[in-house]
Amino acid sequence: MGNTVKNNNGKIKEYDILRVLVTFFVIISHCGYIYISTDYGGCDYNEYAENLSLVYKLFRFVVAALYSFHMPLFMALSGALYYRSSQNPKYDSFGYLFSAKFKRLIIPFLVVTCLYSFPLKYASGYFSESENVWKDFGIGQLLLQGNSHLWYVAALFFIFIFVYWCEKIIKDKRVLKLIIFFVLFMLSKRISIQIISYIFNYSLWFYCGFMFEPIRTRFNKLVNLRNTIISVFVFGAAFIVNMKFMKKIEYISDLYSVIVALCGMVMTYNICYVLSGTNITDTKLFNFFARDSFGMYLYSDPLNYVILAIGVSTFGSSLFSDNLGSAAIIGSRFIITTLSSLVVTELLRKLKLKYLV
Repeated sequence: MGNTVKNNNGKIKEYDILRVLVTFFVIISHCGYIYISTDYGGCDYNEYAENLSLVYKLFRFVVAALYSFHMPLFMALSGALYYRSSQNPKYDSFGYLFSAKFKRLIIPFLVVTCLYSFPLKYASGYFSESENVWKDFGIGQLLLQGNSHLWYVAALFFIFIFVYWCEKIIKDKRVLKLIIFFVLFMLSKRISIQIISYIFNYSLWFYCGFMFEPIRTRFNKLVNLRNTIISVFVFGAAFIVNMKFMKKIEYISDLYSVIVALCGMVMTYNICYVLSGTNITDTKLFNFFARDSFGMYLYSDPLNYVILAIGVSTFGSSLFSDNLGSAAIIGSRFIITTLSSLVVTELLRKLKLKYLV
């Protein structure tokens, strides 16, 4: 393959495909959980899942594979796009960066958390055992000490600021900065304040993307169908080794998780670059998903709690122990959360609430 092909609007095709694909990876991954336990609410359907069906076991294996790299890849994509944006002189201004990212990330984080995610979680029984719902909402959802799929947008805002100042203070020495981010990554899981843990963890991946963008066209010359197929097998082998041997070894597992994530990221990027040589980005369906991908991320996950609550109260353990029931609950979660998020996104777009889509 030759150099990168751009869309008519100047966007990079492989990045467009990557954004859509990883968004679907996130939605799929959110369709697998049946138990979330925090000090600030959660859901627990483990009593209905004592004998998981083969379908559910296989799906959880797929989800584990996706989780090993999809959020690092999401962050790396953000870092790569930030590098492209940073070439514009207006991004030299901290005020401009802060304002732009606050509108794009913090406003949807606050609005979606308060007006969409919290009501749906509350209706599902997420806070049914809370002694003080508002305290659990404030600490667990707004301060991210509990569980919220929106941690990504809040953490990304602070990572933009963190990397901006790192670039300003430590000029040119990118290998040194990469080492600093790696050290912070290793420390991240030992930090109890979640938002700081997220920032330390994912700054590494954001900066990997930031460093990748300048060499992307050279990397693309190495990508072909054969190497892409090889990368799939390399990732599969690395992931299985991690699951079987490395995951239980403290510190070593953290180091090896970096290798697994990098393998998954390279594999996915290769696939997207191969697809960029087709006409996939010219289709209406693809462009529809590309336009609404951020909204799909924002509005899909909270519905999972409602679907689980209704499904379990209606069908009980058959959703997890029976192959057909498992396929039904997994398929329902994926289809309903995806379609609903698209409907919400399009509605908000028609209302011209641009910061929420």
